[in-house]
Amino acid sequence: RAGRHYRWTHDRIMDLAISNVPDDALCALRFEVGSTLFNALNEVELEEVIFTVANLVNSGGRSVLGSLEGSRRLQLARLNLLAARRAVEQSAFNSAARYANAGVELLPNRRRWKDPSKELMLELSSISAEVAGSLSRRRDLERWCEEILCRNELTIYDKLRAYICLIDSMGKNDCPDQAVDLCRVVLENLDCVFTKNQVGRDEEALSERLEAIAKIEHDDEYMQLVIYLPLMDDREKLQSMTILTRLCGYFMILQDKQSFAMIVSRMARWTFHYGLSLESPVVFAYYAISFIIRGDFAAGALNGWIALSLLEEFSNRKAKARTIFLVWYYVLPWSRHIRDSERPLIAGYHFATDCGDTRMSFFCIFGKLIADLISGRPLRQIDDVCRAFVPQIAQSELVGTLMRILWQTVLNLIGQCEDVNKLVGEGWNELEIALEESPHSPYVKNHFKAFKSYLYLFNGEHKRSVDLAMERQDQFLEDNPGSALGLIDLISRGMPLFDAAQRTKKKRYINASNKIRKTCKTWLQNGNGVGSVVHHGMLFDAEKAILEGKVEDAKGLYKRGIAFASRAGFVQDAALLHERYATFLLSRKINSEEARYHLERAIIFYQEWGAQSRVQFIKQRVSAQL
Repeated sequence: RAGRHYRWTHDRIMDLAISNVPDDALCALRFEVGSTLFNALNEVELEEVIFTVANLVNSGGRSVLGSLEGSRRLQLARLNLLAARRAVEQSAFNSAARYANAGVELLPNRRRWKDPSKELMLELSSISAEVAGSLSRRRDLERWCEEILCRNELTIYDKLRAYICLIDSMGKNDCPDQAVDLCRVVLENLDCVFTKNQVGRDEEALSERLEAIAKIEHDDEYMQLVIYLPLMDDREKLQSMTILTRLCGYFMILQDKQSFAMIVSRMARWTFHYGLSLESPVVFAYYAISFIIRGDFAAGALNGWIALSLLEEFSNRKAKARTIFLVWYYVLPWSRHIRDSERPLIAGYHFATDCGDTRMSFFCIFGKLIADLISGRPLRQIDDVCRAFVPQIAQSELVGTLMRILWQTVLNLIGQCEDVNKLVGEGWNELEIALEESPHSPYVKNHFKAFKSYLYLFNGEHKRSVDLAMERQDQFLEDNPGSALGLIDLISRGMPLFDAAQRTKKKRYINASNKIRKTCKTWLQNGNGVGSVVHHGMLFDAEKAILEGKVEDAKGLYKRGIAFASRAGFVQDAALLHERYATFLLSRKINSEEARYHLERAIIFYQEWGAQSRVQFIKQRVSAQL
């Protein structure tokens, strides 16, 4: 005994004493203790021990709980609701599901959807649906959503959380077209429609806003203007925003650029006119992407930073993960070093995991791996991460397919495959692409071809690479605007095209390579001067100089590109530049010793990257030619 309190001298003594109590009596005792605590504690004290009290009460069993009167059952159902909310906050989703289910069981069967338990039943059912989604329990999610949506007495606002659960579930199960259809149904019920006149108003308002932004001389002034916008208080528009942000994401996957632009225009107009909401960080992330699509990387970056700043103003865990992914994968890589995206995307993964958004967590990991690949991280590191995460993702999921294609590309570059030019092996089999039949098939095939071009680039398969480059044209950049993977699209297509132009002097190759070089120049002018394509521009200029017979200019440009890529950490690009410079020296019979030096430097950089198949090829070439 210590004052008024008693404690067991040893846990084993307590266990022995409890074991001698009959089960029914023990359940009743636990319930009594829990009820006593529930009655005695104030709100603050109860919050500290909410799980203990709820567990004690729920252990009473049906015999005890079934004998309670209606008002007492409602009180205990609210206790379980509080416990479920706290469990969700702590990412304890299995516990949250148990508490929510216990709360529902305490409500009378025939009167659950009638006053005074109607509001409580709605909240418990909504939490149950959300938790089922976080746990990937699709049947439970659909059952709870049906429980809510079949109630005619509920309003669209009451049903919105259930609709969002279904919409997110459709996306998670790779049914973006169905998700879009359901989004449209919900928006119609919220009187958010897209008539021709309204779309025109959105576009006109957005154009006026863009003109106003262009007149602002200092970025801080624009950021302050946004952050101090009033809070949106129109209930209809607040709820519509939660649907519109999801609709934007699905239109990106479906590669519907026109609809994407239409939704972004509506969200931007509402935000500047009616104020900020919990979805504003995501809204400004998509707004930033719209600038990237226009080629204005500086304005895109500015709005991207605003989106990140708004995360500090609004507590929305799912929006936090989505915003981080959108900004650090689609926006900021176009004006910053791609390596800057790695840590934020890892943070996004953890935020998404904590709130049960597994799909977004894997997209963040995929984005981080793309950043690793582009920035020249060792291929073995990327292989290790893929081995850890790919088994966790269902093969049918979109992000799972993308990660498996990426993994097999890395394995081919390492040399762990039978044919280095075919994506067939432990990670993925490219024959699956012919069997791919889903709403996101074009999205997957686009990425497959982009990875294949990158593979050909470093395997020296210029003939296949040229054919694929001529087939693809700008398709990836047009269909996936802003994607960080687009940063290597120009080099993947441009390098083999310049090689073909120099060998054949054919006009179609010259025109195609010049077009790619022009696009790269435009990127650099629009804000990528400190980004990840500066040395690509130098390489293209060197290849162009060779076409024009400007030997000394080409030598200087190669050396500048090598220096920049080496300092910036792009080891694979430094290797490629060394190799191309050596090829140039050998073809012109300028200096074989210098060519040998650059081939040996290429070997060192390729070894650092981990591209063993390329290392062996160059070693054989050195032996044969030098």
